Amino acid sequence: MEFWANYADYLNGRYPPGEYFVTFTGTALGNSQYTHTVEVKMTLSDPCDPPKVFRVKPNIAPKTIKSFEEVNVPLTSLFEIKPEICPFITLLAAANTERMLPDSVMTPDFMTNSVTITNYDQPTVAGPDDKYQLIVIAETNPLYGENSISTTARVDLFFI
Repeated sequence: MEFWANYADYLNGRYPPGEYFVTFTGTALGNSQYTHTVEVKMTLSDPCDPPKVFRVKPNIAPKTIKSFEEVNVPLTSLFEIKPEICPFITLLAAANTERMLPDSVMTPDFMTNSVTITNYDQPTVAGPDDKYQLIVIAETNPLYGENSISTTARVDLFFI
């Protein structure tokens, strides 16, 4: 006997994690007096509660944004999760400075789960204390409660 649940079954909740009881009844051939019933307990675990790996990808390259240019940063590209089918959400995309460069804009796009950074300014030389970063907080499925994992990615931004 086999049981198969695929990726779509997992995502749409067709077979949610939990305990299942399957009852089998067998009858001896030619003699209906000999029947036997067996109940089997089957436990489906959630491979994403928690995932085996959820972290910021190593060596994230800085983003250079030239004057009058747009740079798109796919937020999910900043994180690694295993198994890959495990969902996660991004909670925040912001700059960690009191101000962005003049006339620079960050626009989140929730449909593509990305941020577009546009530099409308003339070339600017940042001061020694001006550090610009895109900060993205990601969390595994919050429905997991205490097993939900959160991590933060930081991408250095250079406006030239």
